[in-house]
Amino acid sequence: MKNQFKVYLFLTLLSLSHISCEKIKEIDKDIDFAVEDLLGVKILTEELDKSSTNYNGVKDFVLNNKLLSTSESKIQIVPVNSYSFNLIRANVVNSMITNTTKTFTGTISKSLFGNSSNTIKIEILNNNPRIYVNNALATTPTQGGGSGGTTNPGTNVTALVNTILEGNVYETKTISFNVPAGTKSMTVKTSESGGAYYNTADLFVKKGSAPLVVGPKPPTNLPKYSWTADCYSIKPNREQEACTFNNPSAGTWYASLYGFNLYFNSNVTVTITN
Repeated sequence: MKNQFKVYLFLTLLSLSHISCEKIKEIDKDIDFAVEDLLGVKILTEELDKSSTNYNGVKDFVLNNKLLSTSESKIQIVPVNSYSFNLIRANVVNSMITNTTKTFTGTISKSLFGNSSNTIKIEILNNNPRIYVNNALATTPTQGGGSGGTTNPGTNVTALVNTILEGNVYETKTISFNVPAGTKSMTVKTSESGGAYYNTADLFVKKGSAPLVVGPKPPTNLPKYSWTADCYSIKPNREQEACTFNNPSAGTWYASLYGFNLYFNSNVTVTITN
């Protein structure tokens, strides 16, 4: 009788052991499936409309109820993934900033998330956003509601520089100016001088020392056009060039004009807002 009980106990334990192993395998499969759907995702933006008077910003990008940032987050990806974000457009006129916020929504197919690390990019062109996943166009978002408002970034707008710089082709002309502490914004801009020549120079701005600019010259068209500057503007001839800085540090700044392929005669203005 005692031996029969031992055999029964052994068979019972063996059966329980078999069930436990099967359960463990099922749990492992569930974990594997869950891990496969947890993908790393981060959000980037590319603003193609930015100028001294107009710029856009993206805020609160939410994918499947999870707020994303430029740092990668692990997120559950499903067949159809819902997103929303706010697009904030700022227009600057006479030191007054008008902000308009619009909400956009849409969905992204799971098929576009092809690896463990993914990048969602919002490209803004002509003030309209487009969504890319891993550099592939995914969707054009639907605009929802919005609101607007006007704010004054400061109470005192000061003109630090208002002068004309004239130079020959391949020549660099530089001015310096002092930016006081507490400056909230600064804009360096060129425009038509109204003289015999035109606003054909490129603009370079740098803190602490003059920008270094080198450019190609005939007949070899060497060296390669290059520069060392904190900001540059190299638009086509006769367009306004502009560099804008938020909270620029106090001290001596330099603005250089370079005649890339023509002589120039440009009106240079530097304004700050305190």
